[in-house]
Amino acid sequence: MSVVSYNVEVINNTNKLRHIVANTLALYNSALNYVCDVVLKHYDEINELNNLEGRMYLEHLIHNTKNNIAKYDFDSIYYKLPCYLLRDIESKAIGHIFSYKSNLDNYKKERYNKISNGKKFQKREPSLAKCNLLPSFYKGNMYKMISDNKIALKIYAKLQ
Repeated sequence: MSVVSYNVEVINNTNKLRHIVANTLALYNSALNYVCDVVLKHYDEINELNNLEGRMYLEHLIHNTKNNIAKYDFDSIYYKLPCYLLRDIESKAIGHIFSYKSNLDNYKKERYNKISNGKKFQKREPSLAKCNLLPSFYKGNMYKMISDNKIALKIYAKLQ
């Protein structure tokens, strides 16, 4: 899998557009941090599953369906969040928490090894930072090519 990113200039860069983009990022990161908290609480269960099963388990915890009543109130807080964004959030939240837990385990092992050998250990314990990421703009779902130099982005515009 390859990841491609582009740096583009927005021609109609107005305060209103910046405000709309800021709302999109704030909503996305709020949802992402909510899901990170859920992953942290259920880390042991999710860690025992493979990637797909772990994401499905997490989705059952936060997303209501006809056959599933979620344990957490995610759907009412983030009403009508598109499924492609939900899947992106789930994957990033699992990756963020698993990375933190891996760093914490490595820290504990290194600390134990140094102290048990009578050496000083001065590293600080890793902390869990809040997520501040950008959503993945998937072609067809989040953007469409209008012409050679124009695209249409799907972003969240908060109604006043």
